[in-house]
Amino acid sequence: MKTNRKPARNEGTALVVALLVTMVIAALSFGMSTVTHGSYAENREYAERTRVFYIAEAGMNEAIAVLSSRGKDAMKAETYPKTLGAVDYAVTVTFGDESPHLADDLIQIVATANERQHERRIETMLQITGSNGGRYNFGAFGDRFLAMDSNAGIDAWNSDNGAYRDQLTGKHHGIDYALQDSSASSNGNISLDSNSFVFGDANPGTGKGVSTASNSFVSGSTAPASEPVVIPPIDVPTVPTLINFEKDKGKHTMGPGTFGFRKLTMDSNSRLTITGPATLVVRDFKLLSNSEIYIDSTNGPVDFYVTKSFEANSNTEFRSLNSNPQDLTVNYTGTSTAIFNSNTEFWGAFVAPKAAIELDSNAEVWGIIGGKSLSLKSNSMVHVDHALMGGGGGSSGQHGLQLAVLSWRPY
Repeated sequence: MKTNRKPARNEGTALVVALLVTMVIAALSFGMSTVTHGSYAENREYAERTRVFYIAEAGMNEAIAVLSSRGKDAMKAETYPKTLGAVDYAVTVTFGDESPHLADDLIQIVATANERQHERRIETMLQITGSNGGRYNFGAFGDRFLAMDSNAGIDAWNSDNGAYRDQLTGKHHGIDYALQDSSASSNGNISLDSNSFVFGDANPGTGKGVSTASNSFVSGSTAPASEPVVIPPIDVPTVPTLINFEKDKGKHTMGPGTFGFRKLTMDSNSRLTITGPATLVVRDFKLLSNSEIYIDSTNGPVDFYVTKSFEANSNTEFRSLNSNPQDLTVNYTGTSTAIFNSNTEFWGAFVAPKAAIELDSNAEVWGIIGGKSLSLKSNSMVHVDHALMGGGGGSSGQHGLQLAVLSWRPY
């Protein structure tokens, strides 16, 4: 019988060809895998380097924002390192007035970010061109009129130069005072009842005048102003309104952060400490007798926006823990009279362009105060803080800085 068989040599050849093809495919697959893996690794490294760079840049911008809005002291209070996502970053700030290697008006900022083996740095050199302090063009101001009852007084000081009591270097007819360059002004008339006084200028509106009674005096000019004083409009932040904040006797705390309340009421003999930086938007604000609000401004100031009513009852205190008017601002946009009852103490800036302001007997304000009208009842006082007025406070570490970028480089 005859059997048909393929030559063994052909079978071997086919096997070798198949093996070669398999090896070629494997080699190609390995090569493609290597290329793909390498490309992936390269892309991931590029993405990480880019992310680290952008976070270093964000740290730089954050530092510039702090210096611009809150000043040198706030920047020094920042703690590093910080983390954004999985990336750590730190900022080093060198102030020229504290370094022998820089001019006094220069600030050097180095921002560094790290993620695994990647590190990126950015250096910026800034020049201080001015201060955002001194943002008010009045001290004690009433748009329609400024009226001072008997024994009411206005003098001046500068919180950049220390405590008010340490600046009481003058005396006039038994009255202690700090500086004789306060600013009392109105776009209407100014009146001084018996024994009232202004250590400084009392400037009425154009075509208006200053009237005085027995033993009252103005140590400076009473010439009418050449142009009206204008309180800029107040832009109230949009903040979600929460439930009422009404606290009874005892000690309470709040902040830092942004808060909105329909009512903020402090009961008699209660105390609220607000940690800055903080912004509070309140419809109705009320301090009952002997209550206190203190501001902890270690890390930033506190700004109030009161939109309907404001009343501080007798023997209340509203100030920062270090009694610095630069730490507290109250922007009042309501139209009902803002009342500071007898023996009230307020340290800050109080601005009420649409409302009359009344300081009852023995009430005192350290800072600036201005409204639609301003009435100082008997024995009330305003101690105008030059640091809050135009041209004042340029050296304060708590003022925001006006900055110009001189150089910027990554390395």
